[in-house]
Formats: sequence, C-alpha cells, structure tokens
Amino acid sequence: MDHVKINNTSICCDKNENDEKQLKIINESIEKESRKQYYIKTVEELNETERQELPNHCKFMEAAIDEGHKALKEGEVPVACVIVHKGEIIARGSNKTNIKKNGTRHAELEAFDQIFLNKELNDRFKDSLLEECDLYVTVEPCLMCAVALQLCKIKRVFFGCHNDKFGGNGSVYELNFSPISNGRPYNCISGLLKERAILLLQLFYNQENKKAPVPNKRKRLDPEELKKEMLKISETSSSNQLILNISENLGDVKEKV
Repeated sequence: MDHVKINNTSICCDKNENDEKQLKIINESIEKESRKQYYIKTVEELNETERQELPNHCKFMEAAIDEGHKALKEGEVPVACVIVHKGEIIARGSNKTNIKKNGTRHAELEAFDQIFLNKELNDRFKDSLLEECDLYVTVEPCLMCAVALQLCKIKRVFFGCHNDKFGGNGSVYELNFSPISNGRPYNCISGLLKERAILLLQLFYNQENKKAPVPNKRKRLDPEELKKEMLKISETSSSNQLILNISENLGDVKEKV
C-alpha cells in the first residue's frame, strides 16, 4: 500500500491502481475528511461566540464595499475585497478586468498582488502570512479565485452575496473543501452585509452602457424602486452620504428608461 497526501490528509491506496476510479475514491475520502474540519456557514448559522465578532467582521466588509464603490465609478463590475491580518487591513483589491483588459484580474488576485509585491511583508512573514489572514469580499469568489484561495492557504473567507453562475464557495461548487495538491481547505461565512453587496451590483447593471450595442428589448430595474431600496439600506450604513449622492443621480437614469 502507498500513501497519498493532499490537503494535509494522508490516504492509503494501491500504488498499482492509478486509474480514474481509484483517483475518484481518494478525492472523495479527502473531501470527506475536509468537511469534518471546515465549513460553509451563513451569518445566521453562526454560534453565540462567533456572533460576538460580527461588529468587527462588518467593519471590514464595509471597507470592501467602499472599494466596490470606487470600482463602480471606474466603470468596473463593483466586486471588491480586503485582506485582514490580525485585525489590520494589509491589502485592498477591486475588479480591474476592464481597465487592464484582462479577464483574470479579479479583486482577490489584485489584493494578492499587493501582498506578494510588498517586500516588507514578505521579509517579515515569508510564506506564512496568508495562512493567518481573512478575506472579506463583496461577492462569493468565482471558481478560479476559490482555487487560488486554497493554493494561497487563506484562513477564512467572508462574502456578501452569492455568485449563482460562477461561485466556488457553495453556489456552483464547494471548492474550499476540494482536494487540491499543495492547497489547504478554508472556512467560509456568507451573507455578511448581503443587501449592501447586492445593491452595488444593481447600481452597476442599472446604469447606461454607452459602448454596448442597442438591444431589441432591455429589462432594467425601476429607478424609483432602486432609489427607495438605497435609502432604506443607508439608514443603517456608515456610507450613507456616498449612497445618497448616488441616489440623487438616478433621475438621469429614469429619463433614459
């Protein structure tokens, strides 16, 4: 018998049976072990001790949402994140796929680059830094980023709203559990400031895209309804003024509908 080790889990297998069936059995065994140690939870599923930390988590998600508003002004899909090490934000990132004309420049990878290019941080922590870090991102990481998070050995991921088409942390696949060579599974908490994260996306998809071809029929959100939703959310938001400023500009959108 031989031992295969993935995600720090050792599995016994027959060295001579390197076929697809054997590999599937190994992967299923590893994923089963991962699920015993790691989880995907909603905010509502947090226990009492975990709930006591929610104010701090919300503070960091607020910072990610602020980065999302900056991306919105740049014409990018407003997905953004911050990376936190022991209570301190050490990197910020937002979607740059349009600006850099590169479909891989998602918020998470932009934030990682800030860390990898920071000589002081790398000299100080070597390869262990991200193992002690939490990621706060407005939208569930896509499949690509979910795998990258494993390879970087991130500690935890907090996200706002789900990514129904490409989500790698529960919506499409649960890649934080999956057996990835040289990777490490991580915990996920979803639904943190979910309404704020959804609102950011609504603002983006409801605006006029001057470069887009004229469609036969375009379904858009009613600007008045969107404005009401923004005002409702702003009552409990620390970014009230920014939201109110955007809502005042919705009159221009209404005229184009």
